[in-house]
Amino acid sequence: GLEYIPSCGNFLSFKVGDGAKIYRRMLELGVIVRPVANYDMAEYLRVSIGTEMENAKFLSALKQAIEEAK
Repeated sequence: GLEYIPSCGNFLSFKVGDGAKIYRRMLELGVIVRPVANYDMAEYLRVSIGTEMENAKFLSALKQAIEEAK
C-alpha cells in the first residue's frame, strides 16, 4: 500500500513519510536501505532487490518500522 516510483532497475524507491526515521529503524533491524533526501525526496527510501529471503526480511522490517513510526 505504499506509493513508489516505477523502476526498470534492480532497485525501488518508495514513500514512507519520515524517511530519516524509518531509515534509522531499518538499520537497527538489520536491513540496509538508502535514504534519498539528497535528491529532494526526504519522504522516500530506496532498496535494492535481493534474494527471496532478503526480500522477506526487508518487508517484515519495513512493516515493523512503519507501524512503530505511527
